[in-house]
Parts: sequence; C-alpha cells; structure tokens
Amino acid sequence: MGFQSTTSPTLTVQVLGTVANNYQIINRADVGGKYQGTWQTAQATWLTIVRRLGPVPTLPQTGY
Repeated sequence: MGFQSTTSPTLTVQVLGTVANNYQIINRADVGGKYQGTWQTAQATWLTIVRRLGPVPTLPQTGY
C-alpha cells in the first residue's frame, strides 16, 4: 500500500505495581490517514508479558 509513518512512533505504557509476574497484556493499535487521496487504515496486535526483574519492595504504610 505504501503506507508508513513519517516520524518515529513511540508507545509509553504504565502498569500498576500490583500486576503479577508473567501477566499477559494484549495491545491493539489502529491507525489511518490519507495516502495519494485515498483513505488507508492498518491495525496491529501484540502481546506484552510483564517481567519482574527483582524482589517487590515493602513500602511503608500510610493513612493511619
């Protein structure tokens, strides 16, 4: 189709600290735009697996 990004796209994701190790998240993205006067669309789906690289720290209790 000749459809491509003209800049370097990025995706920033924040995951709660309570998410379990090896938790799987399905990500989906839809894009669209005009190319040579014709509307073009594309979709992508990918899997993200949460990896804990160290021990979970014990945080101080607050709100007492």
